[in-house]
Amino acid sequence: MKQPEPAASKPPILIVDDTADDLKTLEFILTHQGYSCVPVTDPRQAVAMARQHQPFLVISDLHMPEMSGLDLLKEFQQQCPGLMVMIVTGDGSLETAVTAMHMGALDYLRKPLAPKEVGIRVERALERHRLATEVHDLRGKLDSRKRTTTIVGQSQVIRHMLDSINLLAASDASVLIHGESGTGKELVAREVHEKSERMGKPFVAVDCVSLPDPLITSELFGHEKGAFTGATEDRIGLLEMAKGGTVFFDEITELGMDVQAKLLRVLQERQFRRVGGRKLIDLDVRILSATNRDPRKAVNENLLREDLYYRLNVIPVQVPPLRERRDDIPLLVDHFLHVLAERHHRPMKQVAPAAMELLQRHTWPGNVRELQNSVHRLFVMTTADTIDADAVRGTIEPETTAKEDNAALFGMPLKDAKLKLAKQFERQYIQQLLTAHQYAIGRAAEAAGVNRKTLARLAEEHGLLAKG
Repeated sequence: MKQPEPAASKPPILIVDDTADDLKTLEFILTHQGYSCVPVTDPRQAVAMARQHQPFLVISDLHMPEMSGLDLLKEFQQQCPGLMVMIVTGDGSLETAVTAMHMGALDYLRKPLAPKEVGIRVERALERHRLATEVHDLRGKLDSRKRTTTIVGQSQVIRHMLDSINLLAASDASVLIHGESGTGKELVAREVHEKSERMGKPFVAVDCVSLPDPLITSELFGHEKGAFTGATEDRIGLLEMAKGGTVFFDEITELGMDVQAKLLRVLQERQFRRVGGRKLIDLDVRILSATNRDPRKAVNENLLREDLYYRLNVIPVQVPPLRERRDDIPLLVDHFLHVLAERHHRPMKQVAPAAMELLQRHTWPGNVRELQNSVHRLFVMTTADTIDADAVRGTIEPETTAKEDNAALFGMPLKDAKLKLAKQFERQYIQQLLTAHQYAIGRAAEAAGVNRKTLARLAEEHGLLAKG
């Protein structure tokens, strides 16, 4: 005879019923079959409890005065998509139960509850949950192998960095990733996560630059209903969302000192509370962080707490700029072209040797991100099967080419030379501006003191914006 699994090996079940006796009966049946239960008498609190306890199944009564089972089903479908819901109905409500199944309910139970029937239907739901989890994990592993964001390169500096990643991935220590903008620091963080024992668990990237100051604490730690104006329901934060996985703080030096102090305390105690909450929540995540600043200099300039720096910098990783790995440019270009061809369902384009030489001679101040954007423009704007040197010259402006062009200026009339120089400067200015603002037209236009439409038009005239 099959022995029941201990409750600890099974994910919990959320049971919702406004009648205490019916709730106790169902809890008794499920507990004796090896399940752990989260009982809820107020259906209005069910979604918040589900977010907190992460059940694999909800079993809800159909008729409740505060909120009907059908309304609760709709709420779960909106707030917790994918969570299975089973309806409990009385003798005269079979038609409504069938309606619930048409609406997306997994199954239904009829009162009075028969323990054997409850066991069979819940076990069926558990098997379905396990199958869905296995499929999800397999897809995650396949996706990690087929990711278009793979670290590409065979240069010595990249091989050294990849060797370091392989070593540190086996650890659970904090990692501080340092590199210029556009070098691929988040890519490195994802690679660490994918090669660690936390692979398949959540990877949550926190953009410290874009987090709004008034909401940073709530975004990180979550909040309880009523904690502040506008907190109309319980909400889990990013740290809780990443349970079992990895949290990546991108541009950690952009966090305010008060938030850094709170984060330090959480990392020290490995526990935290939601804003307005009393319950301590265990921190079960690995912390990775990144900055484009010199970390020690950031400490000296009071942009990064020294105690937090030591807590984050257990293992440092340096991401090299593209100018220090020019041998990787052909591999990167080929990789980006393959991705674009597959995405746009178009034939793969080749790159002429002279064109590749120009790409390798460029200094790429925006690093891999700038190269990727340039390849995208070349792919879209080049109608031929092969990208030639002229196409590259129209997209980038290598220093050597600029010097050759400038030498030819002295053979031109002054008016023509001034016009050409002005055009060259305009193109270089816009290209550097877009790179600095990661091709966000609105922010770049604001920095340049022109309106968005003007900058977009000039960028298109110079072939700096590729559509599609």
